[in-house]
Amino acid sequence: MAPGEPKKESLFLPECRIGEIVPAFESIPVSLIDYQHSYGDLPLGELMMLCRIVRYRKPSIVFEIGTYRGGTTLQLGANSRAEVYTLDLPRGGRPNHAVPIMQDPESDVYPDQPGERFHKTPYADRIQQLFGDSLTYDFTPFYGEVDLVFVDGCHHYKFVLSDSHNALRMMSPEGIVVWHDYAPYAPGVVKVLNDLGKTIPLKHVAGTSLVIHQQASKRL
Repeated sequence: MAPGEPKKESLFLPECRIGEIVPAFESIPVSLIDYQHSYGDLPLGELMMLCRIVRYRKPSIVFEIGTYRGGTTLQLGANSRAEVYTLDLPRGGRPNHAVPIMQDPESDVYPDQPGERFHKTPYADRIQQLFGDSLTYDFTPFYGEVDLVFVDGCHHYKFVLSDSHNALRMMSPEGIVVWHDYAPYAPGVVKVLNDLGKTIPLKHVAGTSLVIHQQASKRL
């Protein structure tokens, strides 16, 4: 391992099939609105799985940590009737502008205009763009209220740890948390989720980088 290179982390979480989370998932229709893919977006297969989870769960409130360009946010809105909240760093010219931490140019990707993909779409009125550093953002108004939390923010360990704890606190009694990037290229994500998996039931969706935690009343 080269000096300064992140330590490799093994994937230890138990796997599950998407059908264990979403019965008859292949029969659930998905709407992909103005679908585009660029570096930093979810791969199509994982996006389809996330949309089917949303369709099956029918959340009233969705919270996404990590807006990026808003491609996933748009599909979360298109595949639900939920109020969708999405959080990203304030960009230049905005109050409380935060300079992104750029340690790894391969995974540290930040857009000039967070959420540009859902702007001026029919779903924009149900999507609220929030700005802030997730390490210091006040999530308390959402504690216990969110039916689906999607964690796809900064991949560095301290951010993933903080985002994960806040995601779990935001879960409603019928809620679910979905994490992205449980994969060797994101050792911070892997380490946090491996550690969390020792205390709460987490499942790695086979063939993806998605990890799921759902409240006991919704487990199959």
